[in-house]
Amino acid sequence: MVDTIGALEAEGIDLEGPGTAASPEDLLAVLGAARAFTAEQARRPTVVELAERTGLSPIVVRRALNLAKSTAPR
Repeated sequence: MVDTIGALEAEGIDLEGPGTAASPEDLLAVLGAARAFTAEQARRPTVVELAERTGLSPIVVRRALNLAKSTAPR
């Protein structure tokens, strides 16, 4: 069971439910890493790849991406 939980968290699934939102600094780091990755690899990065590049946990990366979605103009 522990391995399953670790695998889910590694994929950026937040098992703790709602938590603190990502900070603006986290968002800037994730967006910068995503742009650089896309330019280098010609594809979108996964949450895990972004976490590796930014040094953030997959959960924080996912929260930052959700923050970007919620603040994007409609």
